[in-house]
Amino acid sequence: MDVFARILRQHAVEPESARDVDAAWDAFGEFLQVEVEGIECLENDGDGFIVEWGRWGWNDDQPSMSFGRLLA
Repeated sequence: MDVFARILRQHAVEPESARDVDAAWDAFGEFLQVEVEGIECLENDGDGFIVEWGRWGWNDDQPSMSFGRLLA
């Protein structure tokens, strides 16, 4: 998470209150390029990502989007 937070800040996005979706998406794309050692190979889906969006009660039913990197 520290690496992603640093990349977000380089794109002028605060990790805890991102509002600029385009800048956050660009930062996430850069984060996906960071190699991670000790995971399964790509053929075994060792590194992937997921994007989720919606409205949740914990966020006062405001639209939200989250990006996740999945490692195996």
